[in-house]
Amino acid sequence: MTEEEGQVAPWYRPLEPSWNPLTFRFQMNWLGSSMIQVMLVVLEALHLAPKGSRKVQAMLQEAAWGLAQGGRDGLFTPMLLLVARKPEA
Repeated sequence: MTEEEGQVAPWYRPLEPSWNPLTFRFQMNWLGSSMIQVMLVVLEALHLAPKGSRKVQAMLQEAAWGLAQGGRDGLFTPMLLLVARKPEA
């Protein structure tokens, strides 16, 4: 998952836009994002989705864009794990 020699795709690839409508990544481009927003407005109006679903989706998508940009820029990696133990009193 980190940037190693022979790696097929970077860890942030699932968060990057795609024009293939059969993939999750389609919602990351402007057209897919607009379609999702319209669909959520309709579902909220029909009470098939909870109120605020559109706002939550927009927030999560904005976070995904930020994560992908941070990965492209090399600002951070999800490959850090810290294990600690609370000292006994």
